[in-house]
Amino acid sequence: MGAGTEASDFDECFRALYPRARSVAYRILGSRPAAEDAAAEAFTRALVAWRRVRSLPYRDAWILRVSANVAIDVRRRRSPEALP
Repeated sequence: MGAGTEASDFDECFRALYPRARSVAYRILGSRPAAEDAAAEAFTRALVAWRRVRSLPYRDAWILRVSANVAIDVRRRRSPEALP
């Protein structure tokens, strides 16, 4: 498989899953911009490991879990005063 196919697969996955990843992060963070950042970070991690991630039978769950994990990490780092 060529790099073009990999990029196409990733683009298709991004379009399909980004709204869900952002929603998962939003439920944890309560902030749309922070949720967008968390979802973007999850997809950045997926892209770095795309050759492995794209063929996982649980690829969608992997990306959504990474999005949740990133959001949880952000939430933990926030000061108590900054929590919604």
